[in-house]
Amino acid sequence: MLLLRLIILILVMLMIVVLNKKKFPLGLTLIIGAIILVISNFGFSAISYYLFLTLTNNTTLELLIAVSLIQILGYMIRETGRMKRVVKSLYEIFSDFRTLLMIIPSVIALIPGPGVVMLTAPMIEEVSKEVIPPNKKAFINFWFRAAIHFCNPISFAFIIAISLTNVNTKQLFLMQLPLTIIMLFSGYLLELKKLPREVDGFVRVESNEKKILKSIFVLLKNCSFLLLILFSTLILDFRMSWAIGLSLLLVYIQEKITLHDLLKIFRKGFSWKMATLVFGMMFFSIIVEESSIIEGISSLWVQLGMPVEVLLLILPLLIGWVVGAYSGAVAVTFALLTPIIQSYNLGIISVGVVYSLSKIGVILSPVNSSVLLSVEYFKASLLHVQKKFMMALPIPTVVIVVLYLLETI
Repeated sequence: MLLLRLIILILVMLMIVVLNKKKFPLGLTLIIGAIILVISNFGFSAISYYLFLTLTNNTTLELLIAVSLIQILGYMIRETGRMKRVVKSLYEIFSDFRTLLMIIPSVIALIPGPGVVMLTAPMIEEVSKEVIPPNKKAFINFWFRAAIHFCNPISFAFIIAISLTNVNTKQLFLMQLPLTIIMLFSGYLLELKKLPREVDGFVRVESNEKKILKSIFVLLKNCSFLLLILFSTLILDFRMSWAIGLSLLLVYIQEKITLHDLLKIFRKGFSWKMATLVFGMMFFSIIVEESSIIEGISSLWVQLGMPVEVLLLILPLLIGWVVGAYSGAVAVTFALLTPIIQSYNLGIISVGVVYSLSKIGVILSPVNSSVLLSVEYFKASLLHVQKKFMMALPIPTVVIVVLYLLETI
């Protein structure tokens, strides 16, 4: 019986891979996969019960609210021109050409929403012009943004991870922060260190101390929405949905948005595609947990003499590589592995490791849209850029694996 259920699960995962390659919405794919698992484990009559169970699940509702609000916030920030003011302030504050190249994608990475990588591409192009080659530009545009994503508490993947596990925002943030620093450092050493501090192609208006202080104030004001989220979640331990709601209110007041424009922002910022992904992910996760198939697989894995630690290291990388999107990879990974993490009573380190490895898998994925967009924009070589990733990833990967082994030994 376990073997048959395992075969069905493998076929469902293969279906998810194939449909993902065909650009079929991942949310709908997960819903179809979950329905197949319901039928194979509980029968047709159980479909309505588990759909209702998912819809009324507290985690589902919290995640739907948080993800929807974060998308609306991202749209609001872009529409009000807030991030343009942030970039302008950065130009006025930093005189080091290399620092600016690292800071621009790192700061813009804080904006939630798909396609944000294309906001930084023209900025990197404008700053660097002919100073650095296309492959280096594509790497810089993607890498430093990806580094921030590891610990960004308002990214979709981060919110999904804390919603599907027993860790809170502060725990996962502190776990991921060293990896972000390591990735920023490795990217700097690999691509920026040898660049000159000042170049002819980088034009910056000289500012006196008073103007720089004013620019810092403007920068903090325009990043206040993020500071509020960080303070609310990391210090006050608010729910993410509450923190994002407060942040939306803050931006609404600061930007003096009219009610008409606010309704337009909510209408255009909300995405049914992302809402479907959240529901599909939770539906799939609940079915996998209720069927106990993963516990059965892990027991079989151990009986065959294979350590469960290997499974938790390999599977996130593989899923991330196949899915090629942070939120989708994290959703599928934790839907499958949360039962194992809980049954073996593994702690925050294991959750952080699984989260990190799924993201590394996405970075290396040939279908990662952010990488493909960067490569296309700068007319770079995908193979060359991926080789740069392979050179920059060993240090953070080794740190992840060592941390994991220290917890499990």
